[in-house]
Amino acid sequence: MNIVSMAAQYLTPMIIDKIASSFGISSPLAQKAIAAILPTILAGLMGSSSKPDGLGALTKALGQQDPGLLGSLGNLIGGSGQSAAVSAGTNILGSLLGGSSVGALAGAVGKFAGVGDAPAKGLIGLLAPVVLGTLAKQQKESNLDGAGLARMLMGQKENISAAMPAGFSDLLKGSGLLDSIAPAASAQSAARPAASVHEMPRQEAASSSSSWLPWVAALALAALAGWYFLGQGSRQAALPPVPKITVGTQDVGAQLGSVVEGLRGTLVDMKDESSAKSALPRLQDMAKQLDGINNLRGQLPAEGKKGLASYAASLLPILRPLIDKALAGSGVGAVAKPVLDQIFSRLEAMSKA
Repeated sequence: MNIVSMAAQYLTPMIIDKIASSFGISSPLAQKAIAAILPTILAGLMGSSSKPDGLGALTKALGQQDPGLLGSLGNLIGGSGQSAAVSAGTNILGSLLGGSSVGALAGAVGKFAGVGDAPAKGLIGLLAPVVLGTLAKQQKESNLDGAGLARMLMGQKENISAAMPAGFSDLLKGSGLLDSIAPAASAQSAARPAASVHEMPRQEAASSSSSWLPWVAALALAALAGWYFLGQGSRQAALPPVPKITVGTQDVGAQLGSVVEGLRGTLVDMKDESSAKSALPRLQDMAKQLDGINNLRGQLPAEGKKGLASYAASLLPILRPLIDKALAGSGVGAVAKPVLDQIFSRLEAMSKA
């Protein structure tokens, strides 16, 4: 298990593009900033968990995480709820690590990625719940108490150290954020030339046969190109590239891609009756979004309808197994099957030009 790559896998190319757009920076700069933020937050939480008060605060914070957030990032980013999510993430991270530590991280990320302090702070606030949500998911699935959570984090020391971009630890000296992985972080940094920053690799939209692997996962799992890991080792086929299909100022292709990204994440997290009930409002919202997309579809020219149909058709064989697997969970079918059938039937109808 690599907790850094598990968190990073929720940040797909489409999600990173949306993050970059929402903060007014380029996608490569957003990737570089994310590559530094994720392992640093985890290192800070590891250090906090080694203290009695810190472990209790972390355990409480994980218990308050929205279990559906990881599966609905595509809908959150750029939406009306993003500002509140960033503020909440910044506040909870400040309570766990200390406000000065969060400020030090923002300053270091701003310099390292060249994005400036304001976007760096926003990125940290947005990524905090992604990291905490990943930890909460792992804690629940592994049935870990507070002590088990602390041991799990300590067992990730090498992974977190290896994930730290070359040269970044130098910008955090004196902050205390990396004390839990020192001297490993210094050794890792020294072993790599500062110029070779390990950014998250990105597949261009023209490549439909390969999936994107976060840079952390790529270090250890490069041989698995075309697949990526979610949860505890399950594999999923890559989603096809999103076509640009517009109606006026609205990008119908991007809207459909965002719904499918959210649906796939929700399906992965839906394993029992409780998680299905939690996911139901999001699934119902996705069905409504598909209705809206279908209405826009009627305004497309013939070529646009054909392109959207081709894209929808390419999604069906990817989503069907995920839906079937989710419905096989205890109690899931009774809660979620009607709306999942609606969603799939809408996609099937959309796949016909």
